[in-house]
Amino acid sequence: MARQSAKLRENLRNKENAIVLLTEQVTKQELSGPRPVRNGSQRSLPDTEDQVQKMRDILEAYKEKLAFLNEEIVSQNNLRTEMAGREEVLLGMITDWEAKHARLESRLLYSLKDMASGKVKSILGSPEDEVSRIRQRILDEALGGSEADAHVKAVTECDRYGFFVSRLHYTNEEYLERKALEAERRQRLVNLRKDPSSADLSAKWDSFLTKQTRLLQKSEELKNLMRIGCPDGHRGRVWKSCVEWRVSAIKTVKGVGYYQSLVKDTAKPLASSAAKQIKIDLCRTLPNNVHFMNMESDMIPRLEEVLLAFSRHNPAVAYCQGMNRLVAVALLFLNEEDAFWCLVAIVEYLLPGYFTINMIEAQTDQRIFRDLFATKLPELFSHLSQQLDPTLYSFNWFLTVFVDNMHPDIFLPIWDAFLVEGKKVLFRFSLAMFKYFEDVLMEITDQNLANKLLRNLGDRVTDLRKLQAIAFETLNPFPMKLVKARRAVHLPEIMAEMQQLEKLRASVSQSHSNSNNQEEDDL
Repeated sequence: MARQSAKLRENLRNKENAIVLLTEQVTKQELSGPRPVRNGSQRSLPDTEDQVQKMRDILEAYKEKLAFLNEEIVSQNNLRTEMAGREEVLLGMITDWEAKHARLESRLLYSLKDMASGKVKSILGSPEDEVSRIRQRILDEALGGSEADAHVKAVTECDRYGFFVSRLHYTNEEYLERKALEAERRQRLVNLRKDPSSADLSAKWDSFLTKQTRLLQKSEELKNLMRIGCPDGHRGRVWKSCVEWRVSAIKTVKGVGYYQSLVKDTAKPLASSAAKQIKIDLCRTLPNNVHFMNMESDMIPRLEEVLLAFSRHNPAVAYCQGMNRLVAVALLFLNEEDAFWCLVAIVEYLLPGYFTINMIEAQTDQRIFRDLFATKLPELFSHLSQQLDPTLYSFNWFLTVFVDNMHPDIFLPIWDAFLVEGKKVLFRFSLAMFKYFEDVLMEITDQNLANKLLRNLGDRVTDLRKLQAIAFETLNPFPMKLVKARRAVHLPEIMAEMQQLEKLRASVSQSHSNSNNQEEDDL
């Protein structure tokens, strides 16, 4: 319909130009009268009048065609407007049905989970054998057959980032619960798309980006937009700009072509422990993503290239487990070189000291987190601390920026805010995770149950907007002065503990060496 309207408009413009040209010619003929011929002879007046009349007839014909085309364009525009309205209504109905389907699917899967665990024993007084047959048939349908069949089906039904929920490595009960959570999360995302605020947010992003140069500049407007989340279509450009702010100085020093030189170096045989560990970890990176699920996956060579390049760039760090996940997420939106600089920005600027042998900065931040937890959520902290240490779970959230324990629709907006604002976002969202599940956690008194829930806490988050509201509103005020003050206390403590530990190790080593020498002397 749009193409037809455009074609009609183009024809209309051509006709208008022709009419203007003919009108000018007729006017000139009428004003100038008969023109002398080069050889001295003169056209007769009747011939000139006939020519003018023909041109007038042609002009009238074009005017009639122009009127017809104008009517046709108006008709086409009315039809297009009507079709657009009908399409909008139908899309709204589809969205409503998607949300209803996801809600019903979630409820069904939770019920099936109870069946799998044996909590449901009877169905409307039916005989036990009939209940068993019904239950087994429904469970088989929900589970998708064998583990291998269910895995293949899940891979073909992956999301826009390539992630899928696999049945492998889960019990039936755990798998059904994961599928139920996925359905609930999908329902919330569908409802979020329906919300007028989503259209407003998209318009704000479009308006913001049209005012920007190729490299975005830091601003309060960008920070606020990134706290809500960057649209997928803009994420590559925005992330690249955020990375550039951090690494522009070192890129200038290293010069153009630096990454390519590292890639050429890594193409040579490499026997370092880092290279071996990288090779081992490739398929462990994101096993639930089609781009990284096995050695034949399309992004595995790109992942290895970036990690080996970084090991050449920063031999002091070389490679540490967790870096592979950071690069994998970056590669979903950036090319290899930009993903490399993204890793440099995170390891050397955003999370310095996290990927060293002793991980001093990472340990310091966990002690700061404990202090913040006790201050912001005192009742929950006191309750959990009687059973376990919350930092056993938050440590990995910081190290992988939530990639290891959260759905991409939840952790990617966290990355958006993290790349703009830095490490303080990790403190905010880690506390928000505990606040999000505060009521559930307060009811748990069994250590094993608490441990099981906390290990998979990120997977259970289904409401992105609620989590963001807790992180950026409920937890306010969140002064970084307090974080810096606590770091000034805890960092010297940890460094002193490290020195004490090294002395103890040296003492044990020396004692062991003396013991061996004494045994040799006795022999």
